[in-house]
Amino acid sequence: MDRNGSKVHEVSAGGLGVGRRKGQLNGRGADMATLAEVLSDEIDRIVVDRTGLAGFYEFTLNWQPLEAQPDAGFGLSLFDAVRLQLGLRLQLKKGPVEILIVDRVEKPNAN
Repeated sequence: MDRNGSKVHEVSAGGLGVGRRKGQLNGRGADMATLAEVLSDEIDRIVVDRTGLAGFYEFTLNWQPLEAQPDAGFGLSLFDAVRLQLGLRLQLKKGPVEILIVDRVEKPNAN
């Protein structure tokens, strides 16, 4: 979390989750695990929820997608938007990742 604390608003129950548009996320009754999963898709890296926030939240996040023109009116990078608009931080760290490697595939024997 940012040093000033979270800016997401807690709601009483889960809802629609996280809606996406280019350069925008809208959380409606989303938990932090769902937000982490959506952010993982956006930055093409694994995001782990270490906020300690339990429950469901509402939020809106706007940023400038990498492929957008600089004058498109968005302004912030995703990392800055998460910090300034949600009061959360995305930190790059190295850690172990589970992967599955398929060496080869064979048809099963007919018994």
